[in-house]
Amino acid sequence: MEPPPDEDRHFRDEHYPQRHFRQTFGHVMNPGGNLLTPEQLKKRNKKTHETVARALQQTFEKLDDLRRYCFVCERSDKVNRCARCQMVYYCGQKCQKRDWGRHKKVCKFLSGERIDQVAETLPCQNACHVLKPGRAWTKPAGEVATWADWLAINPSVAAEIQRNVPSMVEWYSFIGRPASEAAVTESLQRCCTEMLTHPIVIGKGLVTFKVDPREKPVHIHMVGAAKPELLMSEIATSTQELSAMFPNHQGMRILLVGPEVPHKLAIGNPPSNKALSKGRIEYVYCNELYHDFVHRYVDHKRCPAADLVIALHPGLHTEVLIEPWTPTINLLLDRELPTVFTMYNVAEYDDSVEILVPFRPNYVQSGTNPFGSLLAKQTPFDLNQVFASNSYILAIKGRQK
Repeated sequence: MEPPPDEDRHFRDEHYPQRHFRQTFGHVMNPGGNLLTPEQLKKRNKKTHETVARALQQTFEKLDDLRRYCFVCERSDKVNRCARCQMVYYCGQKCQKRDWGRHKKVCKFLSGERIDQVAETLPCQNACHVLKPGRAWTKPAGEVATWADWLAINPSVAAEIQRNVPSMVEWYSFIGRPASEAAVTESLQRCCTEMLTHPIVIGKGLVTFKVDPREKPVHIHMVGAAKPELLMSEIATSTQELSAMFPNHQGMRILLVGPEVPHKLAIGNPPSNKALSKGRIEYVYCNELYHDFVHRYVDHKRCPAADLVIALHPGLHTEVLIEPWTPTINLLLDRELPTVFTMYNVAEYDDSVEILVPFRPNYVQSGTNPFGSLLAKQTPFDLNQVFASNSYILAIKGRQK
């Protein structure tokens, strides 16, 4: 998950230590897709076991070093962490009491993140890998309202999670962060929501605006596309999930458009009027601002208009980004294009709603997103805020009359 764009001096690390650990030790800890317990690894190779133990200690020390300073006064000597979540440090009771009014609102979420840190470090494959290509949701997309509903119609994922839980629990104890089977199960479920939130947000956007890909080919424009959208286009599981929501669909074309789209992709797979193939999802790319793209391509009949526009975490809450977004927002509202914006957290959501007031958008849906990622993280710039992909949503069409 990409963090919000704000940076802080305490969170500048050259590599993501958890990813580095998985890449280094995945082949010895998870042979054949079966996570070994610490004892099983020790029996196989005592030296490897010792190396893994040392690397795990270093990995979690690096994670702790990122936040090992008093959150209130920024002292870095003689600090102790919150006894509940263990994710925020204070130099003493005075600073902790001063901060408690804010910290208590996120302490529970941060406790979950501490559990998730281990799940994201151990080289256990995301349970969504068992989802088979060509499968279909066993309920209409409109009737699947929560992640719990999604798990209920995907028992293979729940079974895969349960298969890995016993080994995971032993690693939690080995690391010195004991967790119950229920807590580890919930953590692995949160990891699944992180992988699938983007395609399901797209599919739910189609449902919200009553656009049915089973009735006609559908064109989806992802505006301001950057690394998360590009990564989604490369992961087969994401594309398969969108197809599973609408079995036997007539074809979907997803355009990734924005100044951060690589020129190489835009040249090799440009927008077009080419007919869509039944049951297939394809990606095309364009490296320019959306309003410029519409004037150059859609207005000149070089490609169809969007049936749905999606902007994941566009940053509308910031004065720096709202200015370049203004022509695009006006175009979306003036042409009454069905549009979905998502936000990382409630602070972004509230600020976005406020900054959009002069545009007079007509809201079709707003508030918390039931299919936002549940994998919450501390924001780099404020340890008493959390963020998660697509946590909040604004669905708009046209302006208020």
